[in-house]
Amino acid sequence: MSISRENDSIIDVKLSSNKIWILERDGVVLHNLSDPTESGECNFFGSLEQVVAERLFQNSEHAGNDILRLINSVFPFAKEHNHNRVNSIFMRLLSLPGIFHKSVLGATFSDFKKHITDFELHSLDPSGVREEIISIIEHEEASRGPHSFIYCWKNFCSRYFHNWCHENAPCGLLLDSSTDAIGLIRKSSVSLLRHLSDTEILSYGSVDETGEITRQRINLSSNLEHEVLLEVLRCTSHLSQQLGNAASAIFYECSFHKPLICPEQIVRSILKVLEVGYISCVSLLVLEKRLANHNTNTKCSTDMLLSLRELYRKAGTWDTFVDVVLKYLKFLESQKNENGSDRESVFESIFNILLLLNYMLKLSVQIHMSPDDVSRVQLKLIQPIQQVFKKWHKPFELPFISQFSLLQTDSSTNQRPWDLGLRKRASRGTSSSSQ
Repeated sequence: MSISRENDSIIDVKLSSNKIWILERDGVVLHNLSDPTESGECNFFGSLEQVVAERLFQNSEHAGNDILRLINSVFPFAKEHNHNRVNSIFMRLLSLPGIFHKSVLGATFSDFKKHITDFELHSLDPSGVREEIISIIEHEEASRGPHSFIYCWKNFCSRYFHNWCHENAPCGLLLDSSTDAIGLIRKSSVSLLRHLSDTEILSYGSVDETGEITRQRINLSSNLEHEVLLEVLRCTSHLSQQLGNAASAIFYECSFHKPLICPEQIVRSILKVLEVGYISCVSLLVLEKRLANHNTNTKCSTDMLLSLRELYRKAGTWDTFVDVVLKYLKFLESQKNENGSDRESVFESIFNILLLLNYMLKLSVQIHMSPDDVSRVQLKLIQPIQQVFKKWHKPFELPFISQFSLLQTDSSTNQRPWDLGLRKRASRGTSSSSQ
């Protein structure tokens, strides 16, 4: 057997009876020695750093700007509330398991010349942490000018991410040879590798992986229904990629934190952004000049129209579509109830379906939906989803280690960090983490 790696990228190696685990700077590589190929089956676990960067909007120069631009477009007459909502969104992201570290927070405070003792730092409760961070943002905004609000948050998250990487530098692997469980030892935490949940596989997995889940866990009655579900997932993925992380973050914030906003209003306003672009944060009653991504929005609209027509062609009738989505939603609800640590991905999946359904109704004539089809989608799909969100309330608290399994990683540079999960250099699998 021959395994070729770049020497300067290797940090640690662990060997079990039939596997070799190699810790590299950008992730963990697993070689299955029982595979008949020369180097064995090869799987890759990407680094948690990419997930943290994604969550904190560090993977794109303009990612953080989307939050304020989108929220001002959704709620153009509530600028004061919008700043509070943006504060809450960033605070929720910073407090996610695996992202929040008191040592990282202390180092970031020092970067902004906020001096606090270790005792004071570890005595802070969640409200105290929020108060300290918001005071930094307000001080930075006061010194930089009235239009620097989102820059101040991006700058804070940039420093926090830098300190997170320093405090959580990978050091070695921890292998339990009796169970083949593998962990990543970091400077101040431990990451546990896991498989993608069923919900994540349906959202980010390969066609083969998705097919296995639909056959085993979703009560699809035929290959036709399987093909229809795949088309539905492609459409939701396309909308999600176009809007970015900001849309689901804003929907969550406005649905569960006061002042509460009607979900229907939020969805309509978010979809409006796909049509006309963002409303200016300076002049809230006037549309901004067409943004540089106007052509991208136009292409998205064209692609979505073609995709929905293809969906209709495969389904044959919109009744078939409704039946398939109902089965998918039933599966998602069961995942929310069975697996508390998977609630965030379930929430995003249901939200993406709600977006797609409302988008379809706007194009009903163009995609051959009759008035009866429209009524059926509203009655059998949209209304039940709205009831799911009404019952969702604030997600229940989980033990910290259980929450940490929400995070999973991948090394893809062209897609969201968890889009592909654990990959066979030509296929896929998963990973997760714990402090």
